[in-house]
Amino acid sequence: MSTTSASLAFDRLVKRYSGFTAGPITLDVPKGTVCGLIGQNGAGKTTLIRSALGLVRPDSGRIFLFGRNPAEAPSQETLALKQRVASVAAVCPYPGEYTTEDIVRVECGLYPCFDIAYFDALLGRFGLAEKDRDFRHASIKAFSRGQGMQLQIALALATGTELLLLDEPTAGLDPVVREEVLCALREHLAQAPETSVLISSHITSDLESLADRILLMDKGLICFAEDADVLEERFATLAMRTADFEQERGALREAGVTRCLAEGGHVLLLVEDRRRLERAFPSLSLDTLSLDVLLRLAVKGEDL
Repeated sequence: MSTTSASLAFDRLVKRYSGFTAGPITLDVPKGTVCGLIGQNGAGKTTLIRSALGLVRPDSGRIFLFGRNPAEAPSQETLALKQRVASVAAVCPYPGEYTTEDIVRVECGLYPCFDIAYFDALLGRFGLAEKDRDFRHASIKAFSRGQGMQLQIALALATGTELLLLDEPTAGLDPVVREEVLCALREHLAQAPETSVLISSHITSDLESLADRILLMDKGLICFAEDADVLEERFATLAMRTADFEQERGALREAGVTRCLAEGGHVLLLVEDRRRLERAFPSLSLDTLSLDVLLRLAVKGEDL
């Protein structure tokens, strides 16, 4: 782990709740990298993001923003560090009586580089600036869940910050709007390539189109971390009849199969070295590894 070159880093972070412990977690989000975080509900993903935002106080371990631990920095430096970070929460966090105008005034006070013109353009792009609906003066309680998420995303991008922490940012969006939001995010990152992102999502296809690195969290721990291009190039899945699998179990393990999941009369296998397996079993047909399947194998499967 490099705390100096990373926009965000966790060093042996532990947060304990009644009946659940997140950590110890050590990981970093390098500058200019999009890290996609997947896992079941209750795995600890939101705790990780809220800890980075200072909304959850860890029981032990340290968090670094741009190489500095906010807990050890003077108050003015802590404020400056936090002004380099923007977030989207899984549930719209603004008071229901606030209007969009109210929130923009708050954001302008928090973020000196807040770009109002860019924000307005994003509202228009997301359909929140239609002529017959005055979203700028509507109260937040009048927004649907999806509209609240779109508003949060527009605000986060308009801050011009170097680190984005996104917790289920496309939840509640229909497929058409979701793709528009993802397109806007991709364009934003292309224009600001040094921006770092930690994004949690249950919609794994979003991460497949965005993330440079995939992190899988289960039972409070990061149990899998790999670059997206390595996943695509080296990893694969394989389905076999149970009887055939049992007959070849040892040879499959030697050929790079690491996990298995019984499904009816078949077994689903995780292949971590597809080239080695293809050499050992040239007649077998491998499938591309999707993040949904990776999650199932990691959480429900067992080591071979």
